[in-house]
Parts: sequence; structure tokens; C-alpha cells
Amino acid sequence: MPDSVKVESTDQMRGRRPAGAVAVAVAVSLLALALLSRALWVHHVGGEWRLTPSAVPPRICVDDRQYSLYRQVDRFPLGLEPQGSTPGGGEVFTGDASDVLAPLRAYVVNNGETFSYFSEVPPASC
Repeated sequence: MPDSVKVESTDQMRGRRPAGAVAVAVAVSLLALALLSRALWVHHVGGEWRLTPSAVPPRICVDDRQYSLYRQVDRFPLGLEPQGSTPGGGEVFTGDASDVLAPLRAYVVNNGETFSYFSEVPPASC
């Protein structure tokens, strides 16, 4: 064998990683980071550990007040004012100013079903 040809042993090659494997590891890490950040955002806005927010989450925020899901109600109360929507698409309503309990209650309507929410006393801010 000529002196100019140097053959690396397998021990020397083990320290190297092919560029393709590094690229795959970086891509998988970035995907995992993106999924984790999405799950953290969904948890922050609705209190659920998912990748997509539900229309009726366990927690909603209206006017910087946090409400927790109480239960499904049989009928839609009268005199409610629309306040927007949940990140998952449910419509949020609260009572009008003449209702004494208006700051404590909120409702979410999704697909014809109504769900009631109650605020903590003292209120927790969002």
C-alpha cells in the first residue's frame, strides 16, 4: 500500500456524524419546539393541553376577567351581549350591566349548545 493513502479506522469515524443525520435532528428538534409552543399557547388561552383550542374550553377570559366552565345549560338566557369568540370558535356572551351577577357569569354558545361559566371571587385576571 502506498504511503500517501491513509485509511481511517472505524474508531476515528465514529466521532463524525453525517450531515444528513444532523439536518434530521435539527428538523425534528424544531418541529418538537413548534408543537410545544403551540400546546403552551392553547393552554394559556383556554386551560387545555392540546394542539388546537376547543370551542368550549375549560377557561375563558372576557374583559380581563377569567371564567371557568361550569356546565351545559338547557336554554340560552335572554339579555346577553356578545363579547367575541373563543379561540376555538365558540361565541362568548355576558349579561348586560343591569344584571347584578353579570360580572360573575359568561356563556359560550357552540353548535346550538349553551355552556355557562363563572368567575372567581375575587376575580382572577387573564
